[in-house]
This record gives sequence, structure tokens and C-alpha cells, in this order.
Amino acid sequence: MKNKDSKRSLARQIYDNSPIIEALVEVYFSQTKNDFSVWADFSSRVKNSYPDVEELLVTKAELQVSPTGEGKQKISPEKLYRFYNKDKTQLIQANKDFVTFNQLKPYLGYEKFKTEVKEVLRNYIDATSPKSINRIGMRYINQIPIQGINVELGSYLRFTPQIPDEVTDSVNDVLIQIQFIPRNSNHQVTTSLRSGISSIEGQVVFLLDIYDILQINNEIDMELILSSIDEAHENTERVFEGFITD
Repeated sequence: MKNKDSKRSLARQIYDNSPIIEALVEVYFSQTKNDFSVWADFSSRVKNSYPDVEELLVTKAELQVSPTGEGKQKISPEKLYRFYNKDKTQLIQANKDFVTFNQLKPYLGYEKFKTEVKEVLRNYIDATSPKSINRIGMRYINQIPIQGINVELGSYLRFTPQIPDEVTDSVNDVLIQIQFIPRNSNHQVTTSLRSGISSIEGQVVFLLDIYDILQINNEIDMELILSSIDEAHENTERVFEGFITD
């Protein structure tokens, strides 16, 4: 149930049972430092809150263009560092030019989430000394259980497929994705709705995935990053509020 207060903005609406199963902010930089001492420094900065460290090898694809204009894809392994808090509900992922903060359940509200994001970004910037910001992303994954087996999706969500009656009487599974530019914003939002998730008996479970991206090319400016994250949060809140019925 939603507790609404007319004096509150969308960003401050509160839910008794939050549907958010994961929230994340990711930032892509350019020309960060990348050697053992950098990651030792970053690890020492976050170890009190994120003591469990995991080191992975991931594949990185890079397009290289020769002076003649010929393109060649270079694929190489790259280290990805993961830093977990003690109960595995929070996660930092970082490597060259990239850092993300993931919050799993329980999600305790945007202000607390933003405080954690700000601290992670500050430590990453101080340790890796990036030259510029390239992209900022925010993503909310919501799990929405609906009581019943055969449900009328339009009664719960405004983001539904429109299928002519002469085609079928019922839909078994749903997978929809749209991309759009929010009103009065230069961000891009990708919204996905997916069914068929393992569910509790007697319920149908949907995932509503809202992903806001800002492509940017700017020198390092923490205030700009945080204000862009605020705008991304407002966009994702507005999409969620607009796509569900009361």
C-alpha cells in the first residue's frame, strides 16, 4: 500500500512493502589509473564496510581503427573487483573506468541509498583519478506479485501488450521492452516487463525493470554526478508511478 502525502514529491513516496529487489548506480569514466597499487588503495578505503573481496576475469571487447580506417575488434581479459558487505546485501563492482554500487533487499529509501553511492564514488575517484565522466546509469528492478493464476494485467499495470481479441483469449507470458526520452530530460529510459519468474503458489510474479542512462562527456564534477543521479531517480520514480495502477 502506498502512503501518499501531497507535500511530498514523487521521490519521497513511501511503500509499506517495497517491490524493489535491486537498485544500482553505475558510472563510466575515462583514463583512470589501473594498477595493483590503485586497487590496494581502493580496497583499503572500503574494507571496513565491504570486507569481502572477489576478483574475476571478464572479457573486454574494444574496436581499434587503423590509419586506413579499417576496424578490428580486440578482445582481452580484464580484472573486475567485487566488494561485498558482511551480509551480502550491498556490492561494489569496479575496474578500469567503471564503478557500480548495487543495493539488494532490503532497500531502505533513496536518501540512504544516495549516501552510500556518494561515498563509493568519492573513494573511486580519489583512488583512480579519472579525467572525465562518460556515462551515468541508474536501475531499479521491481518484483510485483499478483494474486491469482490467470490475471488481467491491465488491472494492475498500464504497461501492457495490446493484443486483438480475435488473436487469443489469454497471454501465457509477457516480455516487453521500450525506450524513450522522459519529458523535460536528456536522459534515456529503458523499461522492461517480464513474467514467467518463479513464483509463490497462487501468484503470478512480474519483474518491472527501469533503467535510466545519461550519456555525458564532462570533467570530473561530483555535484554534477549527484544532480544527474537525482534526476535519474525522479525519472525512474515517475515511470514506476505512471506504469502501475493505484
